[in-house]
Amino acid sequence: MISICLCDLTMFSREKCLTFHLFLLKTLWILFPLLPSKSKRDEWTIKYYFLLILLKLIINHWMYRWTMNCETRISYERIFMFYITIMTISYVLDIQIVLVRILTRDKYTVESFTNFPWFSLSLREIWDQRYNRIVDRPGRPSDLVGALVDTVLKESIFEPIRSELSSSTIAGLTTFLISSLLHVHIVVVSFHDLSYVFYTFIFFVLHGIVCGLEANMKIQFPEHVGWLLTHTFLLLTASFILGPLILKGSPFFMLHPPPFYNNK
Repeated sequence: MISICLCDLTMFSREKCLTFHLFLLKTLWILFPLLPSKSKRDEWTIKYYFLLILLKLIINHWMYRWTMNCETRISYERIFMFYITIMTISYVLDIQIVLVRILTRDKYTVESFTNFPWFSLSLREIWDQRYNRIVDRPGRPSDLVGALVDTVLKESIFEPIRSELSSSTIAGLTTFLISSLLHVHIVVVSFHDLSYVFYTFIFFVLHGIVCGLEANMKIQFPEHVGWLLTHTFLLLTASFILGPLILKGSPFFMLHPPPFYNNK
């Protein structure tokens, strides 16, 4: 992400002020996504975050034991369990939120990682408002990929392409393509196996195409229908991105147990 920002600021930017100070601020925000507490109107109390951290730790411990004891095969049950595991790992960010709010006397907070993605009524809502809010900050719902609008993906990829080609569709699909290449790199580095490259790549391509269809067709489904269609699509495509973690994740998780976990 930092490399993308640097390339944009130094080589492709036409209108931005190319200063080291600007790049440094963008880089620091990626690493430490601080926000004024006033900018988050629905921010929960610190007591709530303490309870949330405790609950996530308990669930994460249970999921960890389940992961270590179950066979490594791809199934919808295992995909669901891995999804819960990923969601509960965010206790790390919740701890950061509590520490920042205490140290700054509640003047600043940290951008939350997720915003209850299981409530999403469309795929665009997941990428727009619900998931990975540190990398993908919420944006305008009128865009093809409102989610891909953080200081890196929006300013460095989406906006320049849309400005150059006058097409939100092409800009959105290109952004998903770049995101897929980033995740392919992560998979190759983490698991040293090229057999998962295609599936990781096609996951983001499919999601980019569906987001484009949602934006251009503008079909409004009833809430329960939209929720069902969205999460059915997620379940059907999740094996593409979670396959490596399911089949080869156990050794990785064994080396990285959750805190306070007793291996004995």
